[in-house]
Amino acid sequence: MKPARILIVEDKSIIAESLAASLEKAGYSISGKAASGEEALRIIENEIPDLVLMDIHLSGKLDGIQTVERLNRKNSIPVIYLTDFHDAEIIERAKHTHPQAYLLKPWQEKELLIAIEIAFFNASTGKEAQPGTAQKPTEEFFSFTDRFFIKDKDILHRVNVSDILWVEAGGAYCTIMTVQKSHTLTMNLGNFNEKFNHPLLVRVHRSYVVNMDKVTGINGNMLIMETGEKEIPIGETYRDDVNKRFVRI
Repeated sequence: MKPARILIVEDKSIIAESLAASLEKAGYSISGKAASGEEALRIIENEIPDLVLMDIHLSGKLDGIQTVERLNRKNSIPVIYLTDFHDAEIIERAKHTHPQAYLLKPWQEKELLIAIEIAFFNASTGKEAQPGTAQKPTEEFFSFTDRFFIKDKDILHRVNVSDILWVEAGGAYCTIMTVQKSHTLTMNLGNFNEKFNHPLLVRVHRSYVVNMDKVTGINGNMLIMETGEKEIPIGETYRDDVNKRFVRI
């Protein structure tokens, strides 16, 4: 699985380097470092990160809040504000940009990693951060429209929908099969299907959810998968729905 990509927007180079070192040590990928809001927006034009660490006080014409306001017009990216400000007016301005977490300077490395986990959790549930009230979530699964993040130990790993072959039930667990590897989740297939409802991921059997983009054909009541090594049964309950997804000529 690919590590989550994080953009650091911080005009103090020593802090930016410290953040990058902590994130890379924890297994995250740095998609870029920007010293100003303008530079951050240029970076995001070329590569959209999975999360942005945004200092509120930046050099340049745009502060962090103004930068996020512009970012929100085009993209939906989780944002963590980095700030040493406790001013009520600044916090009020920041709230209206719907950040997923706040991190007050100076912070400890553990606090940084928890803030990132909270940010992904809040973004996946549509919740906004409340300064000083966030608690560490217990969920290990954070979903978005085209990808989700699976917690493995202390690291959040990104799984793109385009990489998924199928998801297979295993009692109280389910296993996600991707092109690269498999990953087991501590939730059943029904919960997975409910929590990550994507049009390409279709329930075809009580034991299988399939990425329809990875189906290359139908052999009777079996779906032929792209790998060529696996055929997945179509359950009677799901047969009509599955058949509607294939145009026959």
